[in-house]
Amino acid sequence: MRKRLLLLFSLLIISQGFAQNPGTTGSYGLFHTHEARVLMPGQWDFWLNTNFYTKLGEYLGQAPADFSAANYWVVAGNTSITYGIIDNLDATVALRLYQDTHHTNIANVPGDVFLTIKGGNFNYQYGRFNTGVLATFRFPTGEVHNYPLAEYASGAVEYGFLATFSYYKNPYLPSQGLGIHFNIGWWNHNENGKELELTNGTTRIAGFSSSELQIMLGTAIPLGLFKFGLELSGGAYTKIPEPFVYSAEDYAFLTPSLSYSPYNWISMDLGIDLRVSPGDRQRTTDVPDFSDRLDLPKNYPPWKAQLGMTFSILPAGAKKQYGGAVDNPEIKRRLNFYEKVAEEKEKAKEIEKEIDRLRKIRETADDEIEDIRKELEED
Repeated sequence: MRKRLLLLFSLLIISQGFAQNPGTTGSYGLFHTHEARVLMPGQWDFWLNTNFYTKLGEYLGQAPADFSAANYWVVAGNTSITYGIIDNLDATVALRLYQDTHHTNIANVPGDVFLTIKGGNFNYQYGRFNTGVLATFRFPTGEVHNYPLAEYASGAVEYGFLATFSYYKNPYLPSQGLGIHFNIGWWNHNENGKELELTNGTTRIAGFSSSELQIMLGTAIPLGLFKFGLELSGGAYTKIPEPFVYSAEDYAFLTPSLSYSPYNWISMDLGIDLRVSPGDRQRTTDVPDFSDRLDLPKNYPPWKAQLGMTFSILPAGAKKQYGGAVDNPEIKRRLNFYEKVAEEKEKAKEIEKEIDRLRKIRETADDEIEDIRKELEED
């Protein structure tokens, strides 16, 4: 037990967590939901987080004489780094440092590698609305896959695409005002012909590739140095996996969260995933699984705690001040944008004035022509 708690604490210090959607990490966003913004050019973000679930595994029915109930854990830890490349593009590389598998190897240390390329900052309505798109790839560097009580990992090179839409009440400083974000995407597990291992060490071969539709809706409400978040995220398989896949059910989670940011370059995050989808098992059959004999979830955990930190390194010359007030290139870029908008408005006003002046000249000319016409008629 002490070793588990020590591991959990260490993961909080050195890892960035993934939830049901493995690609949702890095850049701007909540625990699961991406914003349509990207990092400013030259900015680095380091994400640190762990997520976990635990439950006492009591025996179902008459327990053997030598049985002793023990806590079962599902812990995942990851680390990621995001870099702002240009005004409309950033990239994230992430590593799953630790993943409980409940296979013969107990855990993957380390696990898989993720790569996300994100295009964003495509705004309209003076920056209140933003759109973006992501491409994410999962590389199977972990030892085993197809583990229970977590998102489905096929052990193949998985990939997906996600469209993001954001609304900002404060377009000048988006993080200082209400934000509403919507994501919709498709994920391909790409396991056709892949050998999938079961928890007892035996293997089965997948005869096709499964895929899923992923949808996330989230909002963030700032209040001083705090930010309150609420997300609804889920996935529905468009191609249901083989019956020997442990995480083959559709899923949905409600995630309230709280973020504290005493400085503009650091934030500390706390959240909890609450499963709102059914907890039964309908698609996975004929596989060895501890939930057949122990009082443990049949598909995804009913809850999962989220703990994390984010560190930002701004480009050289940016000032870091208390309370998030900062003179940095991102703000300058946005202010330059709105200055250009204001300039365009001024130009439009000047054009309107010129049109009014020309209209008056035209009216004067019309009057003079009418006077000349009358004089000619009198003659």
